[in-house]
Amino acid sequence: MKTRTLIDSRLVTLLYEARSGRTVCERTLDDAYARFCTTVNRLGEKPCSSGAIRLFERTRIELSDLSRFLEHSPLPGAAASCCYRARAIVESELRLIHQRLRYPELDRERPSVPRSPLYLNEKTTVSDIVELIAPTYKLGLLRTETGKADLQTIINAFEWLLNIDLTHYAGLRCAIFKRQDLTPLLDRMRDAWIEASQK
Repeated sequence: MKTRTLIDSRLVTLLYEARSGRTVCERTLDDAYARFCTTVNRLGEKPCSSGAIRLFERTRIELSDLSRFLEHSPLPGAAASCCYRARAIVESELRLIHQRLRYPELDRERPSVPRSPLYLNEKTTVSDIVELIAPTYKLGLLRTETGKADLQTIINAFEWLLNIDLTHYAGLRCAIFKRQDLTPLLDRMRDAWIEASQK
């Protein structure tokens, strides 16, 4: 990495020209600012190092100095505004670097969990699945490596398996207990099993 990539950028050069009294086109400043932001992002994506921190700190100091002068300049405010935004971008990147150093887990890539290929058909409801989960948990039919599977683990597994949301499991369970037909899905499954056994 060039140690003066940001300090010698087109944007900083234009800001120095504005400081010396030259008129700089606003569009030229905007283009240079966009390239500056791209460079900041590219450098920020690299692993944290003392060199990167030093580069950003030096750039922040340069931009702070330029900003102080441009704010009191009789020239139009485009350069001052651009300088302020560039300094804010660099300061934001520095804060992010310090957070990454403090919390290294931010840089660890989380493995993406593949989505299940299964979905409920149009005749099956989330309440039907609760009707399966409740007795499965009550009977202790499932286990984990450490012992009996707790209810939340079973709920999470069904959510993944069927791509559904069971956030309100307790409410759905209570609603099932209050209805007249307590086990419509289990009854249909029993009938289907008996029918299959007779073929």
